[in-house]
Amino acid sequence: MDDHPREPREDVVGPGLREQGVDEPGLNRIWLSSDTIWIPASESTEPPAPRSSEREGVTTARSAQSFLESVIGKHVVVICASVRVEYRGRASSVADLSQRIVITKPDGTLIIHEDTKHRPLNWQPPGTTFRLSVSDGLTLVLEALRKKDKERVTIWFEKIFYIAASRITPGQFRFSGSESEMVDRVIQNPGLVEEGFTPQKREFRTRYGSVDLIGRDREGNLFLLEFKRGQAQLASTSQLDRYVKYFIETERLEDALKLERERERETEVHVRTTRRRGRYRKSKIRAGIVAPAITTEALALLKKLGYEFFRLDPRSDR
Repeated sequence: MDDHPREPREDVVGPGLREQGVDEPGLNRIWLSSDTIWIPASESTEPPAPRSSEREGVTTARSAQSFLESVIGKHVVVICASVRVEYRGRASSVADLSQRIVITKPDGTLIIHEDTKHRPLNWQPPGTTFRLSVSDGLTLVLEALRKKDKERVTIWFEKIFYIAASRITPGQFRFSGSESEMVDRVIQNPGLVEEGFTPQKREFRTRYGSVDLIGRDREGNLFLLEFKRGQAQLASTSQLDRYVKYFIETERLEDALKLERERERETEVHVRTTRRRGRYRKSKIRAGIVAPAITTEALALLKKLGYEFFRLDPRSDR
């Protein structure tokens, strides 16, 4: 077999692909360098020994460019290659030569992954424009440009092992256990927090962010709740404290809430923030974090500030 890069070709549709429901030729295409081992899906033999590549120069770069120009922006493209990466924009970064996975999507998304962790080394959001070229006649270059924010990611492909292009179709996605669902459950069953709790408003906006749920306890005290679907951290406690301070600093608390048009006098006495020696006190404002768990540090700070923790599993009623 020769050492020239293989021409782009349609995948062989074997039993393995049919089992996955891919039975239409043309949905998947692949480009392989001369030293990449290729095994058809239906083949069960031992893989052959790797072949050495004597020339990966102009022919390889031009061939890869041609293939990418035919699929990028139309397919999800996955490239395994040794690359250098440079970012210029609101900040700057440089990643030295290393083998990485580069992914582009039809909506303009760019993702660059290394061999560990789930966060990409670098990325560009949807709306990015891709531009291909060959530098010095040898190196394929991919530029990902965002005109609005003047951001640019440049990737130099020193050696490409394979390029795979697939037409990915969206499917139904159901997510359970979100913070929004946790709030829904408490609204439907307030006793999950405590008996006598009455939910009144969700996603109440303040200058510090939105309070997940506002209500009143059995004594009519204002009750602010911050929900977390995972373990609550120190940041959650600090955020809750800012919400409380917002209501303490709001002189016309009832007008700010707009929860009821008319209030009974007794309720107003309970929830009104009073002034003592020029400062507002929060004796009638309760606050808590609702989460499945909380760190030791966050719980200590929560108790120090006089707030509460309510344990709630996002995937159950407990």
